[in-house]
Formats: sequence, C-alpha cells, structure tokens
Amino acid sequence: MSLPGGLKRRRVRISIGWKMFMAALAVVVISGVYVWAYVLPQMSTSLRHEKEVKTREEVDVAYGMLQFCLNLERTGLVSRGQAQTYALAALNAIRYGENKDGYFWVNDHQPVMLLEPFRPDLANTDVSNVQDARGNYIFRDMVEVAQTEGGGFYTYYWQYKDEAGHNVSKLSYVKGFEPW
Repeated sequence: MSLPGGLKRRRVRISIGWKMFMAALAVVVISGVYVWAYVLPQMSTSLRHEKEVKTREEVDVAYGMLQFCLNLERTGLVSRGQAQTYALAALNAIRYGENKDGYFWVNDHQPVMLLEPFRPDLANTDVSNVQDARGNYIFRDMVEVAQTEGGGFYTYYWQYKDEAGHNVSKLSYVKGFEPW
C-alpha cells in the first residue's frame, strides 16, 4: 500500500514476548487503578468504622463506671464529692487499645477540664478558648455535641500523649453525664 508522496507503509512486527509484556503491564496498571480508586477508600472507611465502634464501646464502659459511682452516692455510701473523686481516679487509671494509648479525659459543661491524664497542667482550668492545630475550639464543640445530641464523634488535632508540640488527629466519642 502506498501513501501520498510515494511513501510506503512499513509493517511493524511485535514479538509475542512484547505482546505478553504489554498485556501484563495493562493488567498491572488496571489493577493498580482499581486498588487506588476503590479498595483503599473502602478499607479506610472500614477501618474508621471499626475505630468508631471500639471508641464508643470504651466510652460506654467508662460511662458504666460513672454510673456505679453515682449509685454509691445515691445509696448514701459516699458523698457526691467522694463519688466524683472516685470516678475521676478510676478514669485517670484506664488505658485502652492495642498499644494502651487510649485514655479518658473529663470536662464539665463550662468547659472546665477536670481530668486530662497527659496534660495535668489543664486540670481545673477553663478550656473554652483552647483551640486545636486547625483553630477549632474543641472543648466548646465537644460540649455542644454532648448537649445537643447526647453524644457523638468529634475529630480534632491534639497533643500526642505527653509529647509537647507533637499533634495528631484524634477521633473521640463525647458523651455527657447529666447527673453531675
């Protein structure tokens, strides 16, 4: 077959090895796109859901401890102040999770921090103006979630354990304890 200008079309022969290589490369690229676009987002969603379930379960356990201390008060075995002291001491000692890096903090509705195991400098201080690394008034927001919804998840950026200046994304489940 001739092309305009008297040029001839040259037939290119591709060996079977190259054809197999190109087919394998196409499979790898398509698989990579599938993993990147579908599998990884699904895994991320699944992991987040699992973390939410575990976090909420831990909060439910802590809530049960608060309920126990409230019952001690209601039965007259201890005063309100003693029951609250017991509750804070119990929550302060709890660590959970695979690496035991999960913990509980307690603030009231003002919000005044009553317990933060890795930031004892915040105890009994007004934390209403504390902002996370992104400028969110986290404790105001958490109080609002607890008061308006009864409880819920909140994501924020906070100091990692007792490492000042090392902020990480945190997912918390906040829940109010209305009797106190």
